Amino acid sequence: MQVIINRIEDNTAVLELENGARLNAPAALFENAVEGRIYDIIQNPAQEKRQREKNSARLASLFGGGKQE
Repeated sequence: MQVIINRIEDNTAVLELENGARLNAPAALFENAVEGRIYDIIQNPAQEKRQREKNSARLASLFGGGKQE
């Protein structure tokens, strides 16, 4: 999915999505945010898996006596 920074108001980036919808997001999410800049947002399944495993280990350490990372 691509998003375009339509404009920046204070510390908020007003984004235009591919379907024409608008969305506000903190400008700090975008390195060197500039009006008109286009970003590709992609899914990262490998990172999602690592995060799920990390969260699972934390829960196990809290409730199941497992080892925490």
